[in-house]
Amino acid sequence: MGKMTTSKAEKAASLTLQAYKIFHTKNGEKVLTDLAKECGLFVPSSSLDPQALAFREGQREVVHKLLTLSNMKMADLHKLFVNDYRNNSQGED
Repeated sequence: MGKMTTSKAEKAASLTLQAYKIFHTKNGEKVLTDLAKECGLFVPSSSLDPQALAFREGQREVVHKLLTLSNMKMADLHKLFVNDYRNNSQGED
């Protein structure tokens, strides 16, 4: 039984390391920022439809899982999100 626990722990550690290596790069940050935008992570849902709310919450949960795996804090993603918004809205006057 101890061997299975070690194997699961090793797999979890390996997955965490892989996620960290991916999402702590410029490209990985862009992917996370886009996912946050697409799933409305930082925007309250305006729908009253329970199915739409559940769907949106499921999308958000995926981003939360990726943040946990990559050891990134929500505040760090929020900064990336805000910077991306500012950079993309500068030329829209």
